[in-house]
Amino acid sequence: MRRQKHLLTLLLLAASIFFLWACQDSKVAPAAKTDSLRLSYASLLHISLNDSFTICDVENPWHRGALLRRYILVAKDRPLPQHLPEGTLLRIPLERVVAFTSVHASLLCELQARSSLCGLCDVSYILNKELLSDVSCGKLPDMGAAHQPDVEKIIAARPEALLVSPFAGVGYGALERTGIPLIECADYMETSPLGRAEWIRFYGMLVGKDTLAENIFRQVEAEYLHMAEKSKTTAHRPSLLVDNIQSGAWYVPCGQSTMGIMFRDANAQYLFSYLEGSGSQTLSPETVLKRGRNAQLWLIKYGAPEDITYQSLAADYPLYRHIKAWQDRRVFGCNVSEIPFFEQTPFHPELLLRDICSIVAHTAEDKGTDTSWTDSLRYFKPLK
Repeated sequence: MRRQKHLLTLLLLAASIFFLWACQDSKVAPAAKTDSLRLSYASLLHISLNDSFTICDVENPWHRGALLRRYILVAKDRPLPQHLPEGTLLRIPLERVVAFTSVHASLLCELQARSSLCGLCDVSYILNKELLSDVSCGKLPDMGAAHQPDVEKIIAARPEALLVSPFAGVGYGALERTGIPLIECADYMETSPLGRAEWIRFYGMLVGKDTLAENIFRQVEAEYLHMAEKSKTTAHRPSLLVDNIQSGAWYVPCGQSTMGIMFRDANAQYLFSYLEGSGSQTLSPETVLKRGRNAQLWLIKYGAPEDITYQSLAADYPLYRHIKAWQDRRVFGCNVSEIPFFEQTPFHPELLLRDICSIVAHTAEDKGTDTSWTDSLRYFKPLK
């Protein structure tokens, strides 16, 4: 009995020593620290900073709460950690990238990472002069259409990653099988202008331009918020109609879409702000005209070899003549075939907001025939 008690005492002592040793060992080699990088506006992007790597989670825009893709960022000048969470590994900064859109290629130019581009899709849509120069001299290879890229040419370029745009229910086929990391640029599915613009912080991390990206975004944020606050001082809110009939349908931004929120921030009375959702809805021309007939202001984005006019607009669809903005000559157009609307505004919403605020304010003030103020507009111009 005494021997059993002695043995029990030794076992308890050993267990105590092991416990203390384990605690001491955990203090010597603590678990890696993880901190979340605070994002103020982006809802689909979540970034966690670790001692030896960074986790970037992209939420699925079509199944909120589900993960679209997880990226593990590890600096090239540091050894690869032994235990990494599951995800797509990216050794940063990326030095060879194929961009599937001119939007992200233009952003890399702004981030002073133009040299990291080793290929570009949808070359026919490029308006950026730097990119056009690189394409024309053969420095930037044409990888074909984004929806049908030249996979063999992409593989030959030896990219470290592909910047692609995700779509609901659409896979990447042969691209996925190449083993080249796909960076799914879901920024276009954000629900606010500043939410999309804040993704510049993520792209800055990818190409080693964190500080520059942060500085650019903070300037964008400050200017956007300043203009949005200033626009509230206008008492009258003109009713707003946007875009026009395309292939027999009228695509209308919903109230919580990026553009819907921008119209609100410009103090416009957007006629379809009641539509729920963060994307667009397809409506019949009759439905839009019934609600938009008395619109005081009309903004149209279009792509054409020549600028549209009041007459060409009415020739395409005679019922446009019944819209008040057409009758009052309050229609403004942006020819995206000539103006880099899609290359600039996604990450610089303050530039577009400035245009819309100016148009809304002058429409509200009704300054008659004085149109000298339109010379300062960057994207939209009054129709002739």
